[in-house]
Amino acid sequence: MGPISFWSFSSLSQFERCPYSLYLARVEKAPVPPRPDHHPLERGNRVHKAAELCILGEGNITQELSSFAKEFERLKEAYQGGTAVVEQAWWYKSDWSPAEGWDDPSKWLIVKADVAEFQTPTHMEVTDWKTGKSWGKEIAHGQQMQLYAISAFMRFPELNTVGARLAYLDERGKTKEKMYDRPQVAELATRFAARGTKLVEAQHFPPKANKSNCRYCDFGPSNGTGVCAYGVEH
Repeated sequence: MGPISFWSFSSLSQFERCPYSLYLARVEKAPVPPRPDHHPLERGNRVHKAAELCILGEGNITQELSSFAKEFERLKEAYQGGTAVVEQAWWYKSDWSPAEGWDDPSKWLIVKADVAEFQTPTHMEVTDWKTGKSWGKEIAHGQQMQLYAISAFMRFPELNTVGARLAYLDERGKTKEKMYDRPQVAELATRFAARGTKLVEAQHFPPKANKSNCRYCDFGPSNGTGVCAYGVEH
């Protein structure tokens, strides 16, 4: 095992984009630049919290959520009826069996589901709220949907089908959806396991410095702290 013991979709993406940036974040724990309130990540966190509170019945539908107002009302009822959960952290061991959580020494993967709804006893829909634009993110978002489907099947053996769904809050009700059945995800799970294992077994984290990777890196010279010695100016 390497110094990073578990992965998520975001850390896997960062590792494959530039291993050294993940090393700085997860191993060195290098400080990141302060983010203003209008920063996309800060805004995304606020919008996700508003969505959670709305479904829990503790908040109203904000302007950012308004394109999906009817869906939020329906999900609020589903939550109250016990068929939907929000902001779930699903932990897994390397054999895809459920782990106990953060304190489980065998934890290998974490998948965070914004909303998971049992629409029937054997069918679940997993929805992820997206802020910002979808353009140029098609491949990454498609892979994220695959991981949602895999994780749902692994956690709930009674499921026969899973609908993975991305809801783009800033694009007037745009969604991306795909239905999966259990046999479909076997090969997908094998591929993700190989990629995740490569991350947790990594002993070396070489930089992949280029203008694209370094432009918005927290540690790069253009919009980051500049702590990365390999960073390329945009």
